[in-house]
Amino acid sequence: GYHYLNPSVSPDGSRILFTADWWALPAEPKDPGDVYYVNYRQMVILPFPPLPPLPVEPESDLASQGAELIKLQEVSVMIGGEPNLLLDVLNDDKGDPIWEDDENVIFFLRVGRVGNRLFRADLADPTAQPGLTKIAPIFMEPTDATTTPRQWQHMQPNLSRDGRWLVFMRSGCSIPDSLETCTNLAIWALDMSTAGADGGYGATAFPLTREYSRIERPRFSPDGSRIVFSGGMDLDGGNGSGTEIYTMAFDTTGLAAGEMVLDRDIDRVTYTSYSEGDPLTGVINSDPCYSLDDDGRFICFVSTRRAPTTTLHDRNIWRVPADGSREPEIYFFSRYDDLDPVMLEDCLL
Repeated sequence: GYHYLNPSVSPDGSRILFTADWWALPAEPKDPGDVYYVNYRQMVILPFPPLPPLPVEPESDLASQGAELIKLQEVSVMIGGEPNLLLDVLNDDKGDPIWEDDENVIFFLRVGRVGNRLFRADLADPTAQPGLTKIAPIFMEPTDATTTPRQWQHMQPNLSRDGRWLVFMRSGCSIPDSLETCTNLAIWALDMSTAGADGGYGATAFPLTREYSRIERPRFSPDGSRIVFSGGMDLDGGNGSGTEIYTMAFDTTGLAAGEMVLDRDIDRVTYTSYSEGDPLTGVINSDPCYSLDDDGRFICFVSTRRAPTTTLHDRNIWRVPADGSREPEIYFFSRYDDLDPVMLEDCLL
């Protein structure tokens, strides 16, 4: 019953980084009061491929497969003009971890007063306390420096292949995992050459889209020229509770002059048809990623659309040409929920 989510493979191909529930390793020390397994999600590193021999059946815990929990060192963050020591970073929620390089990881950490913020973890810093990893924020909101900071959520980061730019989802959710409480959802970008400057307050970050009812999981194309994401019907000027797959141009022309063009060259890639028996809440198309072969000619994504020859509406992996020139085809079908696809050079994780 554990959740293993958001897999990311290290640049050297030797490790998988992902999030797991607190009890999955098992981790020590445990918090006897932690009964809500969706809280306090941790970052885990697993050897890739897993330690031989490869198990036929699931192991009782991840530690027996060589997994290691990333334990974080306490960190001080400037909020409201004063240093705030985050004393319980082991227990705080972490999510959406990605590799910046073979020694650094980017993820979001729950910072109570201001919401989720993006941090960098240095896995190889020799000055860290034994058994712990040093972390630092890479971008802080200007309002975080005031006496009345606002709850902005920074989530779902993704790096361009050259490491220069990072895109992420920024929202005003009072509860990060509850879309019902979200407003001001938009895709933002961060200039990684400025990441962490002045404690995160000197980083250059800017919006790429206007604010919409639902917008999620931005990811770069292999050449960095476009971004694929999942969005609600209001991106087309319509309404409805389902989501579709969109792409947009990534172009920083005008950034220096403060004249960035929002929603630049947005194209809709999927057009989901509905039939009798489909859920009234709409079909969800989400978690898109470009293929790395053929220069990103295809996009893989998760969809609750009905799989061929079945009446199931579980989440499966589908594939569509990046230009939307053909109807999507099912790419991986397990009769279970399939989530968080990540394209490697020669396969799908």
